[in-house]
Amino acid sequence: MFAFLKNHPFAVEAYFESSIVLTFAVSKEKLVQLIPKTLTLDTLDGHYGFLAVALVKTTQLRPKGFPKVFGNDFFLIGYRIFVKYENEKGKKRRGLYILKSETNRKKNGNFRQYI
Repeated sequence: MFAFLKNHPFAVEAYFESSIVLTFAVSKEKLVQLIPKTLTLDTLDGHYGFLAVALVKTTQLRPKGFPKVFGNDFFLIGYRIFVKYENEKGKKRRGLYILKSETNRKKNGNFRQYI
């Protein structure tokens, strides 16, 4: 119903109180089945892909330009796979494919699951 919100139609701002990102090398066979066919894994020696888990404590998350009083505090966890993409003009890009995001607040409807 609100699929258009997944593409962040407006800018947001927040203060990141703390964060830690753990990145794991995983055999490419286990990761390739988790990404769309339009993407390829960003690999090490063609054998390992990378899975990142980010844990972030954020405060005052709000639409950009809104006063801090409208902000919300969240603990966020995101699961990402490092990928590559080539557009129709042959331009190559690297990025992260989002597997899942979680938060400790139901208020933030952009996340699929609440911890």
